[in-house]
Amino acid sequence: SIRPRHRGGQLRLASNNPSSAGFGGMAGQLPSGTVTFLLTASLVAGRLRDWDLALTLSLQTLYLWRWSSALLQLAPCLALCARALAEHRPETAGLLRGAAYAAYRRGSPPHTRQSGTEPGDSNGNFTLVALRETRDLVSAALGDERRQELRAQGAAMSMDEAVAYALANIDPKLLTGPIASIDR
Repeated sequence: SIRPRHRGGQLRLASNNPSSAGFGGMAGQLPSGTVTFLLTASLVAGRLRDWDLALTLSLQTLYLWRWSSALLQLAPCLALCARALAEHRPETAGLLRGAAYAAYRRGSPPHTRQSGTEPGDSNGNFTLVALRETRDLVSAALGDERRQELRAQGAAMSMDEAVAYALANIDPKLLTGPIASIDR
């Protein structure tokens, strides 16, 4: 089984079965809570701005949840994938960014803000900060017009399409290889 291992304040992902590092084909064999743990670990990696680890963990979470309708769990994974790819794959990042915003919007209850109140400050939400960074990096690489086109294309995708796009456009080795440790 895959489980978190804490040692000296460091988080590591460990497996009892070294031959099964990575999750390709293992979705039905994982212990309860594994996907939630992976989502949490991907959020921690994103908060620490370890984009390679965030990408690996988010992609593995998407792989396991690819048919889920849990939009507010899929949204941060799409957002972290977008930010992790923004510097080297701006087209893919731009599209995933649009899909992430759409997932957040679809997963949020309508009219959650009372009239006459100001929206909260999103600067403290690191996934929204990552999405703004992605916007800036995609704009710098491709221009504002192309960034807006990609966001619209991503927002128009169903969540199944967005997850399939992420899985098809991110290195599949991230699904089968070991998950890196963040205790470098």
